[in-house]
Amino acid sequence: MATAKQDYMSFLRWLNALQPAPPDHVRQLANLIYSDFEAIAETAPQRNARAIHLASLCRRVFATTAADLPGEQDEDPAAEWPWTRLRSLAIGPFRGFVREEIFDLQRRVVLFYGPNGAGKSSICEAIERAMLGSVEEAGLKRLDEAAYLRNIHAAHFVEPRLMATGVDRLEVPVGVNADVYRFCFIEKNRIDAFSRIAQRSPGQRTELISTLFGMEKFNDFCNRFNEHIDPALIVDPRKQRELRLKQEVLAVDQVTTSTETERLAQHDAENELYSMEFRAEMTFAGLQEFIGSAELPGRLAELNGLLDAVPGLIIGVDRFSLAAAFELVNAVSMALISTTRELERRASDVSFRALYGAVAALEVESIDQCPACETPLDQVRSNPFHKARAGLDVLRELAELQEHQDRLRDDLASASTELHAILVKLLSFVRSNSEAETILGRQLQELTVRLEGKNRWMGACLPEASQGVEAAFIEQLYVMADSISVADQITRAQLERRSELAAERDDLLVRQRHIERRNESRRRISYDATIARARIAAFDADNAVLIADAERERLDILRDAPIRAAYDAFIPYLRRFRNELPGMLIEGLGDLARDLYNEFNRGDRDEDKLAQLYLPLTGEQRIQLAFRLAPNRRFDALQVLSEGHIRCLGLAILLAKATRINSPLLVFDDAVNAIDHDHRHGIRETIFAGNRFQSTQILVTCHSPEFIKDIRNAIPQERRADCQEYALTHHEGDHHPRVHRDVPSSAYIDKARNDLNRFQLRDALANSRRALEMLSNKAWKWLGSHELGELRLTMHGPTSPLNVRDLCDAIRIKLHRAGTFDHPSKAPLHEALEQILSASNLTWKYLNGGTHEAEDRDEFDRVEVELVVSRLECIDALDLRIRR
Repeated sequence: MATAKQDYMSFLRWLNALQPAPPDHVRQLANLIYSDFEAIAETAPQRNARAIHLASLCRRVFATTAADLPGEQDEDPAAEWPWTRLRSLAIGPFRGFVREEIFDLQRRVVLFYGPNGAGKSSICEAIERAMLGSVEEAGLKRLDEAAYLRNIHAAHFVEPRLMATGVDRLEVPVGVNADVYRFCFIEKNRIDAFSRIAQRSPGQRTELISTLFGMEKFNDFCNRFNEHIDPALIVDPRKQRELRLKQEVLAVDQVTTSTETERLAQHDAENELYSMEFRAEMTFAGLQEFIGSAELPGRLAELNGLLDAVPGLIIGVDRFSLAAAFELVNAVSMALISTTRELERRASDVSFRALYGAVAALEVESIDQCPACETPLDQVRSNPFHKARAGLDVLRELAELQEHQDRLRDDLASASTELHAILVKLLSFVRSNSEAETILGRQLQELTVRLEGKNRWMGACLPEASQGVEAAFIEQLYVMADSISVADQITRAQLERRSELAAERDDLLVRQRHIERRNESRRRISYDATIARARIAAFDADNAVLIADAERERLDILRDAPIRAAYDAFIPYLRRFRNELPGMLIEGLGDLARDLYNEFNRGDRDEDKLAQLYLPLTGEQRIQLAFRLAPNRRFDALQVLSEGHIRCLGLAILLAKATRINSPLLVFDDAVNAIDHDHRHGIRETIFAGNRFQSTQILVTCHSPEFIKDIRNAIPQERRADCQEYALTHHEGDHHPRVHRDVPSSAYIDKARNDLNRFQLRDALANSRRALEMLSNKAWKWLGSHELGELRLTMHGPTSPLNVRDLCDAIRIKLHRAGTFDHPSKAPLHEALEQILSASNLTWKYLNGGTHEAEDRDEFDRVEVELVVSRLECIDALDLRIRR
């Protein structure tokens, strides 16, 4: 988590340098987070854990946290380095080292190599701990750093001591400066991650530069902030809102009590107005009394009594209707009697009428014969049908008389029915008056029954025949009809008055209900005021807990409001910096990274090298490049570059950053091995043979002795002495790595000279042979870079190895014939090759066969071996770098 804290410190500097300046509360919160960075970094966003931790911390110290940049970090990293080269490292107990081990680091190039598990990484982690203050691997593995760094056999660790040579050439301790020293370390894991990120989705590729510069922890730290801190704060005035609602009810109660008198007065005035609308000068109390109640009945009870009484029935009989009925019956009866008598007088005529009618009816059936004797009509004396028609014409008056009789019978029946109906009403009246058993009642009942017979009227009680008892009876009926007429008039008057009473009662019922509602409303006004006064009196006691809670809540919200505002304003600044940080780190590195990339790929065709490299300045941008073949056409680097080239690009960017900050040190922790084999030569030539890093101290750890040997051979002769090798091997039972300090140079020329000095002539010639092969190949590539690489060589067979003498001779001939080629190394190289090639056959016998085992062979001549080694040293001293 150390790199994350370093990046966060950069954020603090950036925040304080912004214009316009961020609010003070944003910088306060930023400083507070820095003060508790490790604990905050361990929290996660799940269940608002980080928000809860921050809220608790802010409540304790936010108000007292300063807004200025922390004092111990208030200055940017020093522009000038306080030292020029590392001097020594004391390590142990630490990680794989059980006891203290001191390494001399005064040389420009220090190489550590050995098998895996021999302690190489422990050395790099010790340097990292001394320079950065922490070891990133411990954070990546989420381990306690003290537990990670201690040696398990010694059960503790001692802080490594790293000494350096200061600018005044004196020994000085290396202090921790994570912001600057972090770019001294070139790690294999970062280059691997940089190459793998090309395989991810475009959205994930925005972390490309972050991955390369080790910003994953800082990104993770930023991403773990909750979107809002509200869940961990008290921001919702729930208790206050609840109390406010109750206080609003209390305010209503206070209004209710204070306006009781006024509302009662207004209510009474409205009542009086209502009563005056009913009847002028009547009061509301008078209206209630007038209407009445169950206890004191009034007009409404009176109306109910009148209306509840069963009203009389209207019989509908009077003297005139009864007399008219009698007269009608008598008149029809008289006319019927007269007609009947006339018909009886003319009875014989009636028979002939029937006969003639029957004959006339048979005319249709017996049209040509007599209906009585069936005699043909043409044979009878008189036609019966003619006679019948003539007789009917004579008897037409009789027919009309019979029809009149029939009509009279019908009229008599109808008149009798009407009279019967009137008599039934009279009988009902008699019975209702309990007079059915009187003489009048029995006579009326008898007359009624007689009218129900077949003839309806038997001729009794005719006016002209009404004498004696029957005349008296009829007169009694007329008197009864008069009584009924009077009763009907009274009943009709009552019915007409009843509708008026019903309307009055309905009106009084409406007013009674209105009065009841008004009385209830008045009681409610008084009741509500009484209840309101009780609630007001009991409010503080009933809500004491809520009042206290609301007050605490108010104070908590006042306390948390600045924290909330600071957090909401802080998060956008942090995210903005996170997005801009890769661009800050990489800004201005494009040209230098491009040049380094081209040097790494020196073997590529010129058109495949880069003309431009566009590094992203924001998270949304991509790494783009343009090739020399089409310098104006841009491509996405992750789409067009192979994985090996992407690794080279990542290394180039890291080295460009270190160069830009004038770093005097580069630490490669197995980083070069992250590069594929095809590009290692170019990287070795750039870092170790070129002049770009000749003033930079380089520390390398590697598990491959061959790679270390290639590095030593790549270092120019004049710089080779400024190189130190350490070989580390596994322990021999004490769990402490074996450190081999006096490791001779692994460069072929150096080994040949050392062998010669120790009078190991065979070994000297073996290394001379290797050196000659290396130098001749180097010279050939150098000529190729100057368009002189085409050589004529003789091969003795398709599987025969290249003869070194033939290669040297071909190079010599090419130099001799290249008259227009002018280079400082041309003449010395030609001369050295002339001397080697003009040497005796014995010399070449030494070179070609002297390294092989043979019995009874001649002893090697030291002078001849010295000649070979010295001439090779002359060639090794030449500048034969490509395109030099």
